[in-house]
Amino acid sequence: AGLRVCEGAVIVVCAASGVEVGTEQVWSYAEKMNLPRLLFVNKMDRDNADFLRTLAEVQAKLAARCLPVQLPIGAQSDFQGIADLVTMKGYIGSTLQEIELPSSLVEQAKISREKLVEAVVEIDDKLIAKYLEGEDIRAFSCHPEPKL
Repeated sequence: AGLRVCEGAVIVVCAASGVEVGTEQVWSYAEKMNLPRLLFVNKMDRDNADFLRTLAEVQAKLAARCLPVQLPIGAQSDFQGIADLVTMKGYIGSTLQEIELPSSLVEQAKISREKLVEAVVEIDDKLIAKYLEGEDIRAFSCHPEPKL
């Protein structure tokens, strides 16, 4: 009932247990109402937490084209923070201290960012022209211009 008055939905998925029945139900309701959806993968510090497995499960079970905006830095007891794919910076700890991306994550982050940028430019004619001309799509370009 609450989704009827919403302009979008944030759906939380546990990184350890993945897509559950409730996840599928909320996704289905939001889809029927044509609402944009954002998935938040939670509990990355839990035993059996696996971000990539959870992402693959979301894509398979929800038939969704989901692309990460952030990647985890570490997992389970080694979870430290996030790698932001828009800015290509890392943030760790409860204070979200900014760091350079760990070398073990750089290649995966580049690949994931490229897929994200391709998806963003598909919906903006100005950005797709820049992208096709080989221009670098900077972080600020991925955010919509404010409407005055």
